[in-house]
Amino acid sequence: MLMHTQNPCQFRLPYFTQERYECPHEIVKNGNGEPFCLFHIKKTTLEEKKRMSEDELQKLTRLEFGFSNYFVHFIKDAHTAQGQFIDCRGFRFPETSIREGVAFHKKIDFTHASFEELSFFATTMTIGDQEVSAKGIHFYETANFTGTLFKGFAGFILVAFHKGATFTEATFEDRAIFERTHFGADTSFDEATFKNEADFEKARFSESASFHKASFQSGANFAQSQFEGGVDFNAAIFGGATDFSLAHLAKETSFSKVQFGEGTQFNSTIIPDKISFDGASLADNFRFSPFCLPDAEFTSLTLPRVGNVTFEKVDLSKASFLDTNLELITFRDVKWARPASGFGALFRGSRCLYDELRPATDLNRSLVATRDYEKIAENYQQLVLNYEKKRDYDSAEDFHVGEMEMRRKKRGNRVAFRYNARISDKFKNESRILTNGRTVITSIGFSVTTGQAIGRRFLS
Repeated sequence: MLMHTQNPCQFRLPYFTQERYECPHEIVKNGNGEPFCLFHIKKTTLEEKKRMSEDELQKLTRLEFGFSNYFVHFIKDAHTAQGQFIDCRGFRFPETSIREGVAFHKKIDFTHASFEELSFFATTMTIGDQEVSAKGIHFYETANFTGTLFKGFAGFILVAFHKGATFTEATFEDRAIFERTHFGADTSFDEATFKNEADFEKARFSESASFHKASFQSGANFAQSQFEGGVDFNAAIFGGATDFSLAHLAKETSFSKVQFGEGTQFNSTIIPDKISFDGASLADNFRFSPFCLPDAEFTSLTLPRVGNVTFEKVDLSKASFLDTNLELITFRDVKWARPASGFGALFRGSRCLYDELRPATDLNRSLVATRDYEKIAENYQQLVLNYEKKRDYDSAEDFHVGEMEMRRKKRGNRVAFRYNARISDKFKNESRILTNGRTVITSIGFSVTTGQAIGRRFLS
């Protein structure tokens, strides 16, 4: 192990990390004249190797072999030393494969490390021209990859991070594979950048996971992944198709302000808890068809003007769509909320929006209720146009009645909470809102979109 102090390495962490770091390893002679140790000198990339002579390649091979040997001894010695963690901060790795049987029993820190080529934390075997993992390794304490750069293929297949891991601001320039990886505690990929394929298929997150502002430039694969402690994708960007098919989002999930790429799929996704898509941007060929959906927010969605956003075979009885244009979404075999019970409900049809039923929770109930009535009425109007285009006049009629009801409640609500309203006005208004007996007027309406006459019911 390199632990000399006569001529210590001059490597320092970037100034913005505000961390004091002094490398204890000795400077080694290298072709670039860098005042760094074997762990911190710049490593040669595959493209640079292609331009080298035979003699240069032989020298480089010896250097990389020496690095591997020193690193193995360094890891073993660090486990028996008194230090509380294994310090790999700023290390620059050549082609790296940490083999089966290696386990990290101490905290390990790869902050601002750089993996120049292949980085594989597993036993590897070659199938064709692809390297795949046979068995993963174990991190029994926390692993810190903050700001780490993976220039080549990064494979963490079957790896177990028993105390979680931090990949905050990490950059993956090539494929990043976390297939069947287990994260046993809180895990962060906040502001991580995936420039190529990102594969988390069958990954398991036992505690909370965060991908806040993460960038998946080519989309991602989370098929059959398990988020047992909740997950936050707030403000993440998916540049391509992303697959959440059969994923299990066990606890509260946030996709707020997320930008989804074209072809994103939520097929048979298990969502037993609250989920929010507030302010999200959906691209073409977005398909949402989860196995279950108890409580969801699809508020303020940005939708493609010409595209295919489909909600299919999903229970929307507790879904909010305020400030979202429902005319631009295809609803296929979905379940809507049912009007509240009572005599008046007999004339409301069998469909309504959950926002109409949800009680106001804001402290200033009057302003919230007044504002939401107009928004809900807009959603109803959009659904009328949506279903009329499909010639589903029964559904269109139900939603039109809902629109009229919201506009009636809005007018009454203004009187109820007007500061200078007379007591008689307020009493009259409350009686009108709370009564179950309502006059029903049947009339003949004319659909502008279809040019056909349809029956409509209006509530006084």
